[in-house]
Amino acid sequence: MGLGMDDGGGSDRARGQDFGDGEPRWATRRARPVGKRERRFRTAREVVGPADSAGSIGSIDLAAEIPRLRTRALRMLALAASFVVLFVAAIVALGVLRQRSEDLLKTGRQANGVVVTFAHADRGNSSMSVDYRAGSESRRARVVVDSGRHYLPGQAVTVFYDPADPARVRTTEERNNDDSWVLVMPLPLLLGGVVGSAGTALGWWRRYRGVCRTGWQPVTATVVGLTRYTLYLEVRHRGGCTPLAADSNHLRFLGGGDRPVWLGGKGRYPVLLVPEGKRGAPSAIRLRVRP
Repeated sequence: MGLGMDDGGGSDRARGQDFGDGEPRWATRRARPVGKRERRFRTAREVVGPADSAGSIGSIDLAAEIPRLRTRALRMLALAASFVVLFVAAIVALGVLRQRSEDLLKTGRQANGVVVTFAHADRGNSSMSVDYRAGSESRRARVVVDSGRHYLPGQAVTVFYDPADPARVRTTEERNNDDSWVLVMPLPLLLGGVVGSAGTALGWWRRYRGVCRTGWQPVTATVVGLTRYTLYLEVRHRGGCTPLAADSNHLRFLGGGDRPVWLGGKGRYPVLLVPEGKRGAPSAIRLRVRP
């Protein structure tokens, strides 16, 4: 029996059993030379170790926990897709605003204007108040100065306004897109959301594929250190002790001495399965290999 297919064609990945000689299948492969980048991480055998005897902790259905890793990856992928949609929508809306301002130069009516006040801003765009005539009516409009120019009170400017909405104006040099900052400000956050969600989805997918190959191994995890963001663990298995790390918010699931848990995955993407996680149900925890 093993972590993969046995001689009879059955699968024991979920049960975490070993072959008759007590070693998992990947442990019998010939080791290839380790490159400079790979020296920073422990190999699959060092992370998972030789398989312990089959068993269960509580009443966990180990086979059912493997597809849940894939579900987490798909959820994060969907979140990344939603960030992409919002990012593209903000770019399109910003383009529409700028195009409307450019169209005003062609379709708007031209009038002579005079700068009344100019407000310089150290951060963001400055602004000015401009008096102009829309037909027979005198009007005053606030114009956002996004060109970086400095205007003086009494300075003459050329104003273009929308005949259907005389309050919508711009000058020859200033587009007056006063609402564009609402769309520009979230762009870095949305882009960060895309990158972060996609990276997390890729990590969960690799962990899912790793557990499909290695199965779950019963181990004991002990918290040996804690910082603001990182939880340092020592995971003991029959093959020895492996130093791993997790996010510090998982201390409530792993604190309190030696905790019997299940370990799966390989290489840089191990994952821990705790019997009682969120809402008392089994929960998978992403791990990082400590170099």
